Amino acid sequence: MFHFRKPDGTESEPATLDELVVLAQSGEIQEETLIRAAGRDDWKPGWRIAALQPVFGLTAATPQPAASAAPSPPPAVPSPMPSSSEWAAAPGLAAVKPEPARKDAVNWRIALLVGILIGLVAAGLKIVLPGPTVTTQDGRMQLTLNQDWNVRDPGADYELQADSDDGAAVIMAGSMPISANEPPMSLATFDYTLMQGVINQSPDYQDLGVRNYTANGQEYLRHDFQGTVKGHPGWFMLVSTKTPSAYYRLVASTSDTGQRRKAELEKIVLTFRPK
Repeated sequence: MFHFRKPDGTESEPATLDELVVLAQSGEIQEETLIRAAGRDDWKPGWRIAALQPVFGLTAATPQPAASAAPSPPPAVPSPMPSSSEWAAAPGLAAVKPEPARKDAVNWRIALLVGILIGLVAAGLKIVLPGPTVTTQDGRMQLTLNQDWNVRDPGADYELQADSDDGAAVIMAGSMPISANEPPMSLATFDYTLMQGVINQSPDYQDLGVRNYTANGQEYLRHDFQGTVKGHPGWFMLVSTKTPSAYYRLVASTSDTGQRRKAELEKIVLTFRPK
């Protein structure tokens, strides 16, 4: 049995692997949806679940066996692995060059995708495309924003700040060095210190839960809440992590109570990492 994170941050009821596949086919579970096995605390994005990879188009087609009467062809010379930039440029695609016989099918899919995008634009819907990887001023943190985000002057308290929708959605990131004279705090203690003062004392403060997860070998603690921070009401995610030399924090917030910005912030947060 498995559990997954819903767009509102709550945990689903237990579901079988077959039920997860059906939910992925319907779009309720996406590539970056966090999933864990019942009885375990390690959350993984959906694209790492083997049974869901074919739904997301992450499994290369299996070659057909040669006819028994035909002689076995000589072994093919393996092509070099794509670079990291090539992987980043085409997330979710198998690193297999299409055969000439499949060009028509590939061109047909491209034409269909272009038609869908044109239809969305004609309908007045906003299309959000993946944007650049942004590095903090000190070069110690990075995350990937979408194209419609604007990087701002972070001020004295943060090393990175960006916003979208005229400030309705905001991302801020900062760090704090670990003193050599004091034992390092746990992530839970670090999170507790950040939640004091103006955050949990706001009149509309509502704690939505704390959970730990691991991404790219790095441990993170995420704290969701609603309230008003420095005069800005909304829904917030406070994400903390650390290395031997420093603590890192990211605050993601939106005043949009719907799911559009929340789902986008979920994906952006998963790209946050110390360098």
